[in-house]
Amino acid sequence: MEVLVYILTALLCYWIAGLIHEMGHIIIGLIYGWKFTLLVIGPIGLKVNETGKLQFYLEKRLVLWGGVGGTLPREVDDKNSQIWGKILLGGPLISILSGIFFLPFGIIEKNMMLLLL
Repeated sequence: MEVLVYILTALLCYWIAGLIHEMGHIIIGLIYGWKFTLLVIGPIGLKVNETGKLQFYLEKRLVLWGGVGGTLPREVDDKNSQIWGKILLGGPLISILSGIFFLPFGIIEKNMMLLLL
């Protein structure tokens, strides 16, 4: 039973860490005025549908289960390539910052979930 708890904890931490990472991409995109289009973590997806409303759905394409966070520019602009580079860096940056935040608490508390995050 203990092994099952460890496996489920690891899967939950994987999902949370992926969500944090992808939200880093999305937040930077939104800061630069791009519009949200897609977020997929595992089989759970959130997208903007044809009417412009947010919609949860089950993602069938396994290739996206590793995580996808998408924003699109609202207009064509010469600066979009520079902004796109910043959006790409947003995911790893927020992952590193969350690791710096969670690691000391995980060590102090001897909590496996905080250590995995």
